Amino acid sequence: MRACASNKCEISSCAVCHCCQNDLCLDHLKEHKDQLNTQLTPLANQINTFLDNLEHFTPTSSPSFKILEQWRIAAHETVERFYERMCNELFEQKKNKPLEKLHATRDRLDQLIRKQGATRENIDSLTNDIRLIEREINDLQNIQINLQPLVIDDNAITQSISSNRQVSLIFSYKMRSLCSFCEM
Repeated sequence: MRACASNKCEISSCAVCHCCQNDLCLDHLKEHKDQLNTQLTPLANQINTFLDNLEHFTPTSSPSFKILEQWRIAAHETVERFYERMCNELFEQKKNKPLEKLHATRDRLDQLIRKQGATRENIDSLTNDIRLIEREINDLQNIQINLQPLVIDDNAITQSISSNRQVSLIFSYKMRSLCSFCEM
């Protein structure tokens, strides 16, 4: 018969602990089992805390969400600035040329009306200018634009999961130290 592996125990062992492979007497085996079982409650509490945290987790409470939200706002602002620039380049700047011609034609027309001295040549010239301006206005109003879809790279936002390795190591360490009785 083998002696109990517990310090200062003189009783013969009757079982082998599966965790530490030590020979133990019935009293120390029960004590060992009770000690292991007392470690279950804190683990259950930890799991319950994690479950509660995850069930009540909202992305908006995460600091990463705030960063993502700032990125979204900045992206919208970038699209808005691009839109404004394209409106200016495609429409506003192109409207200036017919607008200037209209003002010049109107000034010539007003001058002829004031002087009451229009000739057939003046009328034909004004009519021709108005037709050209009308064509430019129609062209402006019917500008054809070709849009490319806005492509967002799926890799524009990435996440780092470096903390998982730390959690895994902590969990592994806790599992090894779970059987503290075995370390006597």
